[in-house]
Amino acid sequence: MKPLVIITLTLILIFSLAGQGMCFWQGLPVPSGAEELKKEKIELAGREGEVIVYSSRLSFKEITNFYRINLVNSSWKEVPMGNSMVVFQKDDDLVTIKLKSETNKTQYLVIKNKTLPSGEEFENLKRKKAAEKFADIPDYPGAEINPFASVGHRKGYTTKDSAEKVLSFYDDKMTARGWEVVDVVPLSSQEYISPGLEDTPEYKKILEKLPKDTEDKFKDAYMNIGQIKFIKDNKICFVRVNQKVLPSNQTGNRTLITVVYSEDGRK
Repeated sequence: MKPLVIITLTLILIFSLAGQGMCFWQGLPVPSGAEELKKEKIELAGREGEVIVYSSRLSFKEITNFYRINLVNSSWKEVPMGNSMVVFQKDDDLVTIKLKSETNKTQYLVIKNKTLPSGEEFENLKRKKAAEKFADIPDYPGAEINPFASVGHRKGYTTKDSAEKVLSFYDDKMTARGWEVVDVVPLSSQEYISPGLEDTPEYKKILEKLPKDTEDKFKDAYMNIGQIKFIKDNKICFVRVNQKVLPSNQTGNRTLITVVYSEDGRK
C-alpha cells in the first residue's frame, strides 16, 4: 500500500473518531456506541470527583485517540502517562482515561476530578474535611485526642473515665442529636494477658527488660470492651471502647475510645 493511501486512511479514521463524540458527560465527549456501566462519586484528598465505567467496541488505543483529538482541541493538555492510562489537564481540572479490561469489548474508566493540593493547603484541607465529617458527633469531654487512631473516617480518644460512662455519654448525646441506636455489643471483660502467654519464651524475654514488679501489676489486669452502632439518614457511626483496668494501680486505668463514621457503609 502506498504511503499516501496509508496517510489518507489514518486521517479518515481520526476524523471519524472525532465525529463520534455526539454525547457529553460534564462537558466531556463520549464515543458513540459506548455503554455506561457504572457511575459514582469519589473523593480524593478532600476534593470531590466522579468516575464512570464505559464499555466500547473500540480498542483502547482508538478510545485514547478519540479523547486526545476532542480534548486537546478544547484546550486540554495531555500529561504523559503509561500505556494503560491517559491524563488531561485544564487549569485545575483533571480527566483520566484508564483501561479496565480489554477482551471482546473494552471497559475503561473516565475519571474527572481536581488537581490535588500540596503542602500547607493540603493539611488545612484535611483538617477541614475531618471537622466536617464529625460535626454531628460530639467529642468526649476532657478526653485527649489519640493521633494514631485518628485517620480518615476514624477519630480516637483516651480518657480516665470508665468504658460504661463513655458508652452512656454517647448513647445520650447521639440520640439527642437524632441518631438511632441499631446495635449494641454489651460490655464484657477479657483477660489483659492471654492465658498461656506467661509461659512463652517471647513473653519472658520482654519481662526481663521491664521493672521487676511489672508482672505483678498486670497479673490481675483485664479489659472492658463494648460498642454501640448508630444510624442517621445514610450515615453510620460506631463508638467502640476498650478500657484497661489495673486493680493494683487504679490511676493507671485508661479507656480508649474509637469513633468510626461513614456515609457509604465503610467501617
